[in-house]
Amino acid sequence: MNYSLNKHFLVGLALLFILSSCVKKKDFLALQGNRDTIQQTLDATKAKLAEMESAKSQLEQNVRDLEGTVASQTNNMSSKDSKIASLNDAVSMEKAKGEAFFNGLSDLSLLSDAESKQLKEALTSMEGIPSGKARKDSASLSLVSNLKRSLGSDYNNDIQIHSKGSVVYITVSDKVFFNTGRAELNGNSKFILSNVAKVLKDHSNIDVLVEGHTDSDPIAFTSSKDNWDLSIKRAVAVVRSLQQDYEINPARLVPTGRAEFKPKGDNETVEGKKLNRRTEIILVPRIDQYLRLITGK
Repeated sequence: MNYSLNKHFLVGLALLFILSSCVKKKDFLALQGNRDTIQQTLDATKAKLAEMESAKSQLEQNVRDLEGTVASQTNNMSSKDSKIASLNDAVSMEKAKGEAFFNGLSDLSLLSDAESKQLKEALTSMEGIPSGKARKDSASLSLVSNLKRSLGSDYNNDIQIHSKGSVVYITVSDKVFFNTGRAELNGNSKFILSNVAKVLKDHSNIDVLVEGHTDSDPIAFTSSKDNWDLSIKRAVAVVRSLQQDYEINPARLVPTGRAEFKPKGDNETVEGKKLNRRTEIILVPRIDQYLRLITGK
C-alpha cells in the first residue's frame, strides 16, 4: 500500500513539473514576442528621429541661407541709397551752379529774347542729371552775353553776336576793321579785338576761326589781286593782331578767306553787298573740350 501511494505521489509530482515547465516556456515565448515588438518600435523611432534630425539640419541651413540673402540685400540697398544720395547731392550742386551762373549774368537784356529763353531752358534742364546739350548751350550763351557786355552798344548796327549750338559767331562789318578795299586794320579794330581777346584768354578751351568775306565787285585799285586775295589778307590781319598785339596762342587761330562765295545778302543790291562785306570771328570749342561738354566727363 505504501508502494502504491509513493507511485501516485511521484506521478503527481512529475505532472506538476511538466505543467510548470509548459507555463514557463509559454511565458518566455510571450516575453520574447514582446521584446521583438518593442525592438521594432525602437528601431522605427530611431529612424524617425534620424529623419527629423536631418530635416532640422536642412531647415537650419535654409535659415542661414536666408539670413545671408537678407544681409546681402540689405547691403545692396544701403549701397543704392548711398548712390542715390550722392546723385541727389550732385544734382543739387549743378542746380546751384546753374542758378549762380544765371544770377551772375549782369545784364540778360544783352541777349535776344530767343537767346535768353534758350539759356533759361539750358539751366532748367540741369535740375535733372546735367545733359551734354545743357552744358553746351549754357557755355555758348555765356560767351554771347560776355561778348555783348564787353563790346557795349556803340557798334550795334555793325556787329552781330549769336550762338548756334556750341559755336559762337561774331560778325563784324568791313568798315569797322578796314578801309574800303584795304587789308590793313584801322584804329577801330583795337577796341573790338582787345575785348574779344579778353574773352578768349578767359576761355582757353576755345579755338578761333577768322573768315574774310567780300561782295562780288572786282578789285579796282588795291594791291590785292582779287576778292580771294583780299578776303584772305583781311583774315590774316585779324589773326596776326590777336597773336601779336593780344598774345593769343597762334595754335588756336585759323584764318581763311571766302571771297564773295558765301554771301549773306544779294550781291545785286547795295544793302546785300553791305551785308556781304564782313569779317566773321567764329569761336569753336576744341575737340577734347567739345566731347567733354557733350558727355559731361
